[in-house]
Amino acid sequence: MALTKAHNRMLEGAPVNVKDFGAVGDGVTDDTAAIQAAIDSFGASTSSSARGLVRLPKGTYKVTSSLYLPIEVSLVGDGGRTTKIVGDGDFEIIQWYSDIPTYSKGVKISGIWLSGSGVGSGNTNNTGIRLDHPFGMDHLTLEDIRLDGFAGYGIQTDQQGSGATTNCFQFSTWNNIRIENCGTGVLMGEGFCGESTINDLVITDCTTYGVEFGISATSVGAQGLTFNNLVIGRCPTGVYFGAGTSGMIVFNSGHFENLDSIGVHLNATNNKGLLFNGSWFVNTPTGFKCDAAATAATFDSCVWETTGAAGDEFVDINSGGPFVFEGHNQANGTLPTNQIEAYTFDIILGNVDRTSTTTGSFNDYKISKYYGQFRGLCGEDSLNEAANLTGRVAVGSGASSVNVSLGRTEADANYNVVATINFTTGTPTFFPGYSIGNKSTTGFTVYFSGATPAGGYVLDWILMRSI
Repeated sequence: MALTKAHNRMLEGAPVNVKDFGAVGDGVTDDTAAIQAAIDSFGASTSSSARGLVRLPKGTYKVTSSLYLPIEVSLVGDGGRTTKIVGDGDFEIIQWYSDIPTYSKGVKISGIWLSGSGVGSGNTNNTGIRLDHPFGMDHLTLEDIRLDGFAGYGIQTDQQGSGATTNCFQFSTWNNIRIENCGTGVLMGEGFCGESTINDLVITDCTTYGVEFGISATSVGAQGLTFNNLVIGRCPTGVYFGAGTSGMIVFNSGHFENLDSIGVHLNATNNKGLLFNGSWFVNTPTGFKCDAAATAATFDSCVWETTGAAGDEFVDINSGGPFVFEGHNQANGTLPTNQIEAYTFDIILGNVDRTSTTTGSFNDYKISKYYGQFRGLCGEDSLNEAANLTGRVAVGSGASSVNVSLGRTEADANYNVVATINFTTGTPTFFPGYSIGNKSTTGFTVYFSGATPAGGYVLDWILMRSI
């Protein structure tokens, strides 16, 4: 007698097989009721002891409405694209009952291919997995899952708010997930999602975002997530930080490649603690963009490469900061005129070396007392090169000082000036000392220790900012 039979189970809590409940798996028969019966065989939605595992052997299972999970029931297929669930309609394929009495631990969904009605169907509620457990889950495992054709989301976190917590999942692991041809691949939405690791997530060909962090202003969002080997390609934007607060999100070996517009877009306040280690921003018009205050990010040993088109830039910072570049950030391919564009230099920590409008590189970034305002850090294009970075002024005979006017108004006068003095003709009899005064947002004055000799000086200067 098999332990997975619907009736006469020899062991309480033994796995059940959906085919023992009448599921056919031929892709034509509606298997919704049979699969739901297998799930519900472990107990009512209000039961705190509804625990078990539902097996879906290889086959294609058609469902016409959502499958609801109770407190701790797992779904496991045969993997390798052999177990497929097709949900052709305006609904989520897998979600949780709203009247579960407490939080869950150890739930697993694995070895399943979920397919929707297509991104052009107009079924915006069509989502593969909606993580909407009312109390949240500890030690959730999503593994060996493929999702495609959902006009909504491949995976959506959406804490229902009917429980006593705001947790969605924590202490959890996602492994080997492939999402393609969806509206958005993953939405980290309502509810705390944190202290978890997401490994080998590949998202391609979505119409909006690869991964979106977007919650309401009053909710709690993602905190303490680590993405290892996240790959996003052929989407308008790779990762989008929208409304709400997220923090301490780490991307190790992220690949944001072949995107239509932006690799990572930070567009909501209070998103801090973002760390990109050894990540690739490749063949994308803008690698990283920030349009929101109270934000911060660090880039360590990343690779940058644009599409080579006019207007491309590695980094575009319009608000927020600080943003730290350290380790070895490598630039490949045709370099854009704007390697880094920033609304102010004060929020950039690190050195960027630009030698001309067509060549240059990201040097090794090192945190030091000062960094040079080298070309490429400000809004520079082929027609309007960056001002205030360096300059040369002629000082006439007999002068004891010279005024220097800046070509661009600085945000403040908290800059430093390094100057060198050269004689234009003759043999110098002494090298004068100098001091800097009258600093303003539009210029400064250089004072000499003695009157300029016959022939005058040439003064070269560089602006620097303290860190």
